[in-house]
Amino acid sequence: MLPAQIRCTHHLAFSCLLIAVLLSACGGGSSNTATHVVNDKPASAISVFAGAIDAPGYQDGAASNARFAHDSLSGMAIDIAGNIYVADRGSNTIRKITPGGNVTTLAGTAGMREGKDGNGAAAGFFDPSGIAVDRSGNVYVADFSIRKITPDGKVSTLADSGAPLGWDGMGNTFGTPYRARGVAVDSSGNVYASYTGYTNTTIQKISPTGVVTTFAGMLKASGSEDGTGAAARFSGSSFLATDNNDNVYVAETNSLRKITPAGVVTTVAGSSGNYGTTDGTGAAARFTRVNQLVLDKAGSIYVSDENVIRKISPNGTVTNLAGTRGNSATQTGNLPGSFQNLGGLAVGPDNQLYAVTTGAILKIPTQ
Repeated sequence: MLPAQIRCTHHLAFSCLLIAVLLSACGGGSSNTATHVVNDKPASAISVFAGAIDAPGYQDGAASNARFAHDSLSGMAIDIAGNIYVADRGSNTIRKITPGGNVTTLAGTAGMREGKDGNGAAAGFFDPSGIAVDRSGNVYVADFSIRKITPDGKVSTLADSGAPLGWDGMGNTFGTPYRARGVAVDSSGNVYASYTGYTNTTIQKISPTGVVTTFAGMLKASGSEDGTGAAARFSGSSFLATDNNDNVYVAETNSLRKITPAGVVTTVAGSSGNYGTTDGTGAAARFTRVNQLVLDKAGSIYVSDENVIRKISPNGTVTNLAGTRGNSATQTGNLPGSFQNLGGLAVGPDNQLYAVTTGAILKIPTQ
């Protein structure tokens, strides 16, 4: 039998141990447990999906090993299976990222700058920017003209998808040729392209049978007027997106425009020529420099506005979703975070937002 003093000490130690275990099970009590909770990144945090922040390059492979050479004009799109496509403008290639994060090159060869049709690596791109994908998995790329990539990597150029209809090589372009900047596709397979020549922009429509028409806007006539078809005016570099009802949305510098299937153009939010950072509804909101955009299934719109991502609800109310103005270093973790060199945006089947930044694809919660 143990002496009384030793028995007491032994009993006290066992009791302390039991209390510690119970406290740990309840989520508290030990400094190690508390540290673990603090360091755990919550599921709603901004995280790196593929690539490496501030480490641009070109390399295929698993998510953390892959490298991207894109910039702010690099577009992004997601197919119905959750595969991500990136117009990696810095390397003139089109990259594909599986839902598991594996990165491959769908078409093009890094370093080759040539608008060349062909299969996979034999194809070339001159300056890829906007990108879209249809329900059959075909990828469309704005690359001066509109390029089409089949799911197996065959690249072709859509006929008559070059300079806008009626352009004579002259006009208000200051030596800058008209080129396709944005591209979108609707549920019927119609492809929409924004053609920009400083500062004029027109929107063209290419039917599945290859018929090309001017959908909205007019050559050599810049502005911000709403209207139907040729009566509407656009200016600046314009990226495009479509919604479930086949409306086309156009991102302009200080505003977001909407074109119905009948060609009626209205301004959803912002005001052309009025810069700012003000949240609000419709024309009361202000944008600094709208670049890329995407819509989710509920009809909310997300736009990159310099180094901030803004959210526009279906009723036109604009709020800041992520990013910190004045902070251009990319910071992951809890919202709002911050971004450098924001590029393309896409919404996945998981309703999470994906964004291009320098060297990486980020995953961002939308709630």
